[in-house]
Amino acid sequence: MRRSIRVPAAFNGIWGHKPTWGVLPADGHYFPGTDSARTALSVIGPLARDPADLEVALGVVADHPLAPAHQHVSGTWRVLLLTGHPLARVQGAIVTALEELGERMAAAGALVDRTSPLLPDLAHQHAGYWQMLNIAMSRRMPLPDGATPPALEDWLHLHDEQARNQRAWRRLFEQYDVVIAPTVGMTAFAHDDTPLATRRLDVDGEDTQFFHQFAFPGIATFPMLPATSVRIGTDRDGLPIGVQVIADLFADRTAIAAARTAHELSWSDR
Repeated sequence: MRRSIRVPAAFNGIWGHKPTWGVLPADGHYFPGTDSARTALSVIGPLARDPADLEVALGVVADHPLAPAHQHVSGTWRVLLLTGHPLARVQGAIVTALEELGERMAAAGALVDRTSPLLPDLAHQHAGYWQMLNIAMSRRMPLPDGATPPALEDWLHLHDEQARNQRAWRRLFEQYDVVIAPTVGMTAFAHDDTPLATRRLDVDGEDTQFFHQFAFPGIATFPMLPATSVRIGTDRDGLPIGVQVIADLFADRTAIAAARTAHELSWSDR
């Protein structure tokens, strides 16, 4: 079980599942000096060699019952396919792999949309996510000189923002079974220990800010949704291309089942 789940899985070409927040007990993963209080946004989840192992891990560890995998009554998936984000660049090979997956799923009988008026404003969502993430991950850390801790009212406002965002996603999942998006906007890159605030990243020759890439994991993390990372291709350097399959709250098995379908269709003739 790991806390960093989807991105390591995508970079290494294996399976990973970020569960619905609170489904898996986080015993042993709490911040030092705290009394086992759960951290906002943070979950643990399995990395595995195949979707069957993800299912086994969830069944063994889950604290709460999970809904069975769901498909549309016609036997086809209802999919919203996202190939980008308003704040983050995406490697062309990942966009191409996603578009090809969408075509294959549609040919197999799935309903595949590229846009929807139900999709929350992803730039606005990321603003709330980034604030909450920074507060949650800096718990128990010393503040920089001159800095003041966030006000309680600001923290409560972020939880309201999260609740509104979660309701918007739940409305979307009344029309779709899953959303498929980049796990992160690039394939694996060389280790870099430059601080996040100043780290740069080359995406298809364009110099970009690395921390903008947090927008992709945040799509599912801020509203606490389950998401399965699955390999659907390979870039020109031979590196795995992973995408995330996001489902409604507690529909973890639906995310895994749709990811299995995506993987099978992606590799059916390779």
